[in-house]
Amino acid sequence: YKIFRSTAKNGKYTCVKTIKKGGTLSWKNTKLKKGKTYYYKVRALHSNSSAHSAYSTIVNRTCDLPRPELKISVVASTGKLKLRWDAVDGATKYEVYRAYSKYGTYTRMYTTSKTSYTNTGAIAGKTYYYKVKAVAANGTKSDYSNMVSRTCDLAQPKVTATNVASSGKIKLTWKAVDGATKYYVYRSTSKTGTYAYLSSTTKTSLTNTGAEAGKTYYYKVKAVHSNSAANSAESSVVTRTCDLAQPEISITLSSSGKPKVSWKKVTGATKYEVYRATSKNGTYTRISTTSKTSLTNTSAKKGTTYYYKVRAICDN
Repeated sequence: YKIFRSTAKNGKYTCVKTIKKGGTLSWKNTKLKKGKTYYYKVRALHSNSSAHSAYSTIVNRTCDLPRPELKISVVASTGKLKLRWDAVDGATKYEVYRAYSKYGTYTRMYTTSKTSYTNTGAIAGKTYYYKVKAVAANGTKSDYSNMVSRTCDLAQPKVTATNVASSGKIKLTWKAVDGATKYYVYRSTSKTGTYAYLSSTTKTSLTNTGAEAGKTYYYKVKAVHSNSAANSAESSVVTRTCDLAQPEISITLSSSGKPKVSWKKVTGATKYEVYRATSKNGTYTRISTTSKTSLTNTSAKKGTTYYYKVRAICDN
């Protein structure tokens, strides 16, 4: 059998393949131009070269673009779904199709010349199904890519860590994540260590009341959805050293008329620094360091008003 090909129905046909008796009666025409239409006809030949059939009827086909190979992932910071595919030879753009079920209706939702697309309008907790078509400059399209699906996640919480001055405890704070029903907090004593579940809260902050002064802790927070498949990625690690509690001070006058500053013992403190100024908002200078829980300011001058602050000091 001889196979003839042309680029026009009534154009010149050239023999492009000969298949001998006993061979497979089919042929794949490779190395064609994407988007171009080709015309074919076949003739059967006898061993006697003068005995041959008439040409078959003409068939034609446009060479399609290869279908894209589609992959899907989640952008951790936003929870949105991101599609990726390799560039298709001959394609000038790509059409993105989406459905709400595997065998549902796929609707074209976006066209791009890039090889990726982030579905920023996806809603956390919903599952989406995607396919992509490659499109040539003349409008010829590939078949659909493979189908990929994923549930849209919640956005990753952005967490900050501070200390509560009065108690010295570590306080984690984050903005509300749209769609979250609660938040899980995890803690470790090293950045790359094991993060153990610490607590759950519906609020957007948590104070680690069990933290010990002088110890450094590492935290991550996860936003939780009613559909657990949509829980966010864990936040970036935040770290903080737990402080000592703020001393609670009082002041009296000693029998000699000197100011006496007193405070309650602060758990974990090894000593205390006492600061003094001559105006409330003035410059405070350290006047003493003591391991006791009071200090009489013997250098104070009669008739002068003094302002005091005390800081508790830890081994760390």
